[in-house]
Parts: sequence; C-alpha cells; structure tokens
Amino acid sequence: MTSSFQAVTHDEIQQALGRFLAKGGEIQVLPPNPGQELLLKRELRETEVLEYGIPELGLI
Repeated sequence: MTSSFQAVTHDEIQQALGRFLAKGGEIQVLPPNPGQELLLKRELRETEVLEYGIPELGLI
C-alpha cells in the first residue's frame, strides 16, 4: 500500500479556512468525548509499541 502526502503550510491552511468561512461555512467546537479520547490514547500506545517497541519489557 502506497500513501501519498502533500505538505501544506500554516498560511495555506489559514487561507483555506478563510475561504470556507467567507462562503458561509461554520466551524463547531464539539464537547470532548471521553470514550473516543481513551480509544485514541490506547491506539497511540499500541502504535508506539508496534513501531518502536518497549525495551524495558523486551518488546522490540
């Protein structure tokens, strides 16, 4: 599987958001979902273990 990434600058993101808002777009800040946050933290820990291992536990 090949993935392709394109770097964007902070200014490009700011300009895109400005255009989005100028066209009537809205941004909503949703309250945190503790369940999703815990799932994300677990996924990050699993990724770290799989990618980097944990030398103290011999998981490399």
